[in-house]
Amino acid sequence: TSSSAVMIIKIIVIALENRDTCALVEARARAHGVPHMHGKDKC
Repeated sequence: TSSSAVMIIKIIVIALENRDTCALVEARARAHGVPHMHGKDKC
């Protein structure tokens, strides 16, 4: 579980760097075990 937490943190950091709300939503979805979504497609 520690490795998945690191992945989530990396995704959030990337989202903040890009200021991409979709990426942040995707990261949150992954944290809740939702299947992968492409942020650009979903927005």
